[in-house]
Amino acid sequence: METLTLLPNLHLFRFAVGRAYLWADGEALTLIDTGTPGSAEAVLDGIERLGDDPARLERIVLTHFHGDHTGSAADRRPV
Repeated sequence: METLTLLPNLHLFRFAVGRAYLWADGEALTLIDTGTPGSAEAVLDGIERLGDDPARLERIVLTHFHGDHTGSAADRRPV
């Protein structure tokens, strides 16, 4: 997964198929779309590579119901 910084508080996660965005808003992170099934670990690793804490991820916004946007919405990292 490729990670691009678009603005200081907006990052793009580009997958082989599809993309997701990470928005940093104050004390929380918002993920916009989740990528295809199995992308959750890559997203969480991407958050860490950006120097942030995945525990700050509080919201997920799904823009529409296609597999490359919603595929990993139900994935969870073991606590």
